[in-house]
Amino acid sequence: MASIFKFFNFMDFPLHTAATIALLTVLWWQTKLYLLSDDVTVRIVHEMLHNLDK
Repeated sequence: MASIFKFFNFMDFPLHTAATIALLTVLWWQTKLYLLSDDVTVRIVHEMLHNLDK
């Protein structure tokens, strides 16, 4: 969670509370769906962390 806020602070993108909640919800659902398939779990998590570290 801290990484997500760090990412948005880096982008300096003024998100409204509703937009932030909607975005986090979408990300959570996408992550949940990806985790249902063990074949892609490691790759997806790796890509997510790599993108946040940029």
